[in-house]
Amino acid sequence: MNLDQELRKVIKELVSNNIKFTQACEEFKFKLIEEALKIYKGNIKEVAKALGIHRNTVSNILNKKNFGDKRKSKKL
Repeated sequence: MNLDQELRKVIKELVSNNIKFTQACEEFKFKLIEEALKIYKGNIKEVAKALGIHRNTVSNILNKKNFGDKRKSKKL
């Protein structure tokens, strides 16, 4: 299966589960960075270079996700 087919499959599942656009985008960015961090053994500079983004963007996405997770757990 090629990338286009894989993406279409994921998109179909997101839409059928009523996942909002912003939520899907945020999760995708986080998961992409999360996987890249595994490949580059946690080296944010190398992750940023590989993804073609600034290292601060990588840090901001990680911090946003971690902050959101902490806020959710406090509400429970």
